[in-house]
Amino acid sequence: MKIFLCNLIGLTFFIMLNGCTAKKSLDVPVSETDVIVEPEYSYLWVVKQNINIRQENTAGSGKIGELSEGDSVIVHGNSNGWYSVVAGDGTTGWVRSDLLGPRNVSIFRKAVEFADLIKEEQDVELYFDTKLRHRRVYLSLPDAMYSSRNEAERQARQIITEYQKKVYRGDVTVRILQPDSDQEYLTFEQKGERNPEILIPVIPFGFLTAVDDTNPLAVTLSVSLRDEFDNQHLLEAARSMASEYPISFQKVAIKFVSADNACRMWFVEDVNGEMYEFDKCPE
Repeated sequence: MKIFLCNLIGLTFFIMLNGCTAKKSLDVPVSETDVIVEPEYSYLWVVKQNINIRQENTAGSGKIGELSEGDSVIVHGNSNGWYSVVAGDGTTGWVRSDLLGPRNVSIFRKAVEFADLIKEEQDVELYFDTKLRHRRVYLSLPDAMYSSRNEAERQARQIITEYQKKVYRGDVTVRILQPDSDQEYLTFEQKGERNPEILIPVIPFGFLTAVDDTNPLAVTLSVSLRDEFDNQHLLEAARSMASEYPISFQKVAIKFVSADNACRMWFVEDVNGEMYEFDKCPE
């Protein structure tokens, strides 16, 4: 059974594979990711598994590097929906903008933080499947939770309910391990919501700075503009971005903000159609 353990020690992600440990280091310290250090670039995180860095800003360009879910990159610019990036190993190239997002949409980051939290508070070890990752988890419970199979499942379901609130909202397969063993004790599946992973559309220009997906039926995107664009360009971009969300999202809101933090446009598309206003955003 191949599983990897999310245990946050500093910023190191330990991968457990049949007792053999390998390290996967995250590239940017937390203290540097909470703010934009310089106005000409931003930090963003990889939100999909195993994506390519391209030599040029086209899908057919040569692959010059690879990034994994949870890796951080420095973003220097945007050209037609491709971010110019610098990876942690110094590789410079291009990545599609829908594959990178702000810290709060990185399931990898949230999973590591959640695993560390329940280890500290409940002495529960949380593992993730190497292939299904956050969609299949393994739990090693403290001895007191194994008084019966019903009790172990009840405790595990409470943990996974919090996991679905804070990390991944979709269906989760849970495998409880026997005490001090990698053998299974019992397995169950806990249903989740219908929009489990937040979708990031192609950002044609500017930088995605925030995603609010606290409501599973609605999403709000904030985009920072480093260059001047006329109102028509902003409207066309907002419509294109909103169109990438399935009909199950009842509301999509997009806010464009200039480099000096002034509102350029507020756009909303919901069941009643679209509404937009230039140079004014809700407080």
